[in-house]
Amino acid sequence: MSGVLALALISSCVEGPFEHVNPNDPAVEFTMSIVASRDTVTTDARVVNFRLVTDPQITGYEPAWSATPAGLAVHLGGGTFVVVAGPPTSILITASYLGRSVSYNLTRVP
Repeated sequence: MSGVLALALISSCVEGPFEHVNPNDPAVEFTMSIVASRDTVTTDARVVNFRLVTDPQITGYEPAWSATPAGLAVHLGGGTFVVVAGPPTSILITASYLGRSVSYNLTRVP
């Protein structure tokens, strides 16, 4: 019994080449990018779907989406936005995820 306990204690202190994938740890490196259903919106096609992609893939978390300037795109949930009609402009769509963020430039044309 004491041999098993000693082995468990020793193995818990061993450092090795173990992969470190805790996404909450700022030291963990992962990349993020946004994939969009389109990069330009018109008055005829104003709904745009965005998806956050991480490498390595991290599951169990949902990004917080936002649009800048405020009021030019309405977030419907799950990365889907409806762009408000208006003159040509750029809209920055941002996904915040685990303390990090990435943005995508969307163009609105008449």
